[in-house]
Amino acid sequence: MDTKECFEQLVWNKAKHIGDAPSLKEQAAKLGLNSDNEVKAFKLGRWDAMIFDSAQALNLLAYARRDFRKRLIEKWQREGL
Repeated sequence: MDTKECFEQLVWNKAKHIGDAPSLKEQAAKLGLNSDNEVKAFKLGRWDAMIFDSAQALNLLAYARRDFRKRLIEKWQREGL
């Protein structure tokens, strides 16, 4: 695996954990986000921030770019993550 594939696998694992966490809806509700669309937007925002933070922490700045994060999140949505 090259660096990009390794990074994508790392953040995919973290995104799956975020999406599956029972606390996701609880955290969203505490912020006043109750509809399915609001919870989905909250999850996508968390994914976006997680990708950005992971790229920054690993000094992989190309993966912190908005277009990379957007492409990756759209891919996950198509895959049903």
